[in-house]
Amino acid sequence: TTAASTQCSDPVCKLCREDKRGCSFRTLYGDGSFFDGYVVKDRVRLGSLAANVTFGVATSLAPPPEVPIDGLIGFAYEEMACMPTCTKPLLDGLLKRGSISRDMFSICLDRNDGGVLTLGGIDQTVVSNQLTVHWVQMNDTTPKTFYTVPLIKRGVRFGKETLELPSDVRYGIVDSGTTLLLMPEIVFKQIQRSVSSNRTLCSGRAAVKGLCGSSSWFQAFACVYGLTRDDIERLPTLEFDLGKKNDREWTMEIPASTYMLPVSTFAMNGTFVRPRDEIKPDADGTVGYCVGLFPMFNEAWAGIGVIFGDTIMANKYITIYDRENHRMGFADMGGNSCATQNAKGAQSRRVSTRWHLVVVGV
Repeated sequence: TTAASTQCSDPVCKLCREDKRGCSFRTLYGDGSFFDGYVVKDRVRLGSLAANVTFGVATSLAPPPEVPIDGLIGFAYEEMACMPTCTKPLLDGLLKRGSISRDMFSICLDRNDGGVLTLGGIDQTVVSNQLTVHWVQMNDTTPKTFYTVPLIKRGVRFGKETLELPSDVRYGIVDSGTTLLLMPEIVFKQIQRSVSSNRTLCSGRAAVKGLCGSSSWFQAFACVYGLTRDDIERLPTLEFDLGKKNDREWTMEIPASTYMLPVSTFAMNGTFVRPRDEIKPDADGTVGYCVGLFPMFNEAWAGIGVIFGDTIMANKYITIYDRENHRMGFADMGGNSCATQNAKGAQSRRVSTRWHLVVVGV
């Protein structure tokens, strides 16, 4: 390896290893997981790009990842890159070197876990399909931390029912590093009550099997097998009004086809509404659906109470992180797949089996 350890004597080092042989780090995540290790300097390549950066080498992970990973690259603001030693993130380094044209990036996620990461510009899927981008000004924070968007207090709806946010919840985070759509527990329970009291969904010809009653399958990240796509599409749409000072800039619509995640294999916590031997995969290989919503603490942290994770992104919203203008952009994919062709002034490269990297302005 060409990596050089960062020594305890280095001015940037804020935490020395117990054996005094170099600078150490610890990264904690909201779900309680963490990485431990030491800090090094090396040249990192990302597609056609390369930069000399300081980063952490993990020696212990808890819990261990379920699938093999080579590492994690964060694209948050520089103020978030302290562990406690502060380093310059790769994106900031590329911008400073002039490797990318603008201080922005875009993420397009396909439902099959693949997608396109665009550095320095707007995702080509938006351009080639002439998709409308809905811009929302981010929350003003000093220092800049998460990519936060303001929530309008009485602007959360599930179908025709308005949901009540806790009084201290004012913002939501847009975070591709979070799998599900997280919300205060009190809001999730309101959604469950709304489902169980919906006469159309609970009785008659349009009833959805197993949805209502004390043994309802509509639980946090629970999976259900034996439902059809028509069953899922009958569930209500979840909506969030986004904007500052109750001035709505845009309504994020999250239909059931988005928050109910299709699965192609049987999960351990699944509920069967039909005998297992009767369940056949549909044309897409789907055998069931998992609820992509999850309750978290009711108390907001710095006003943050909702995390818009991959649930709203996969095959739904392309997210554009415009750091130049301190705003978030959302473009509904409208059933389109992520575009991988080169845009004018851009280079596209496959960086893994399912992922493409597009660099604008190189």
